[in-house]
Amino acid sequence: MIRKLETLTEREKQMKKLYLGEGNDFLSRPMSFAEYKQLIREHPEYPDVGFVYEMGSMARLGTTVPEVEALTNGDAIDVEVHERYGYPVVHNHVYIEMIYVYSGTCTHYIESGAQEPGTHSGWKGFQMKAGDLCLLAPNVRHVITALEDDVIVLNVLLSKQLIDTGFLALLKDKYLLADFFKNILYERGASAYILFPTGADPWMKQTFGLIYQEEQKREYAYREYLVLYVKQVMIHLIRRYQLQAVVAESVQQEMGSHVVAILAYISVNYNQVSLKQTAEFFHFSEAYLSRMLKKYTSRTFVQIITELQMKHGKELIEEGKLNLAQISQEVGCFDASHFTKKFKKQFGISPEEYRKKLHFTV
Repeated sequence: MIRKLETLTEREKQMKKLYLGEGNDFLSRPMSFAEYKQLIREHPEYPDVGFVYEMGSMARLGTTVPEVEALTNGDAIDVEVHERYGYPVVHNHVYIEMIYVYSGTCTHYIESGAQEPGTHSGWKGFQMKAGDLCLLAPNVRHVITALEDDVIVLNVLLSKQLIDTGFLALLKDKYLLADFFKNILYERGASAYILFPTGADPWMKQTFGLIYQEEQKREYAYREYLVLYVKQVMIHLIRRYQLQAVVAESVQQEMGSHVVAILAYISVNYNQVSLKQTAEFFHFSEAYLSRMLKKYTSRTFVQIITELQMKHGKELIEEGKLNLAQISQEVGCFDASHFTKKFKKQFGISPEEYRKKLHFTV
């Protein structure tokens, strides 16, 4: 069924004709809704699709789209096909957007603040190629330009609740990554997006084909089916691509491609690794690694290690199989006294008091 997307729609044909003529410049760079309206006023012969941007808008300028439930009569998920050769009107929305490039190459523009070399008036563009999957945080002003016939981009609109239960819940055993991704997706001023380069992964391409097919057929309980497909995609990303994830350092700065791998490495080796060892493993200086961790997590290396130690120690106390000396060794503390001191500072209660409280509760 997705093959029908290989053929341009009538509107895309009109827009392609405009692009190949006098529209090459303004269809290749981000424009505001006000700029779009002015363009149409000055050129009434151009296709006017303003209703697309005004429909469902919460802002007077038509640049903010409401939560996905408002677009889907209460449902937490929706699927759209990105239009080729469309007007690149910038917008933002309060839902999370999963953008998958099924074929071809497009350019994704993110608001970058001050104008920089290689940007269009404060918009930083980066290429997305076939197989790239982008999780875009809420409230990020952005636009995608798709200016080739072979480009097929599928947008999956996801409510925050669905991300909580379908993505972050899957990371419950990966404390650092779950916390990090949550900051990206929900914290204002954090990174704008997470990019997973899945390349020519046949499973991913087939699954997004099924997602599109389900959206088109709209058979009984199709949205529930869509949720299941998206959860499978998220599991696949965690299994195969979490260490390859590229994270925008911030809306204003360059991309960083190491931080997810570093956090995953620390999560696995927290009970035996030092800052020096971690820096050497990733070929960074200790000072650079410290700055990176502080920037992305707002915590020092020692604070990160301590949180992981205490979280695991608390879980081991709840299991009730090991004594404090054994737990201390397991989580990488010097001895039971050292573990007790750190535990009480972290949770406001000693390990023994916590164990007694658990027994009393039971």
